[in-house]
Amino acid sequence: MKALRIYDEVEGDVETIWNYFAADDSTLADRFVDCLERTFAQIGRHPGVGHRRRWRVRKLADLRVRRVDGFPNHLVFYREESGAVAIVGVLSGYRRLERILKRR
Repeated sequence: MKALRIYDEVEGDVETIWNYFAADDSTLADRFVDCLERTFAQIGRHPGVGHRRRWRVRKLADLRVRRVDGFPNHLVFYREESGAVAIVGVLSGYRRLERILKRR
């Protein structure tokens, strides 16, 4: 399993999603975090599992994306690095993804 390097912004991403779910159902919010941790572990074990998207911004060309297990509208964005996998973002698929990710 490759080590995970999680960008600082990911903490804010997860907090925002957790707060959104918790406003209606804190159990759902906690389940999201559990599913996200499982998804991170899967990415660490099999980094090639995610697919590449076409981006207009060249900086994002090497990003892979994988859905959070059990939450198909929420996506994990990551890139493989030597000896590690960098988790760049955890975002709702309804957000302006390229605009957010190009700043990271």
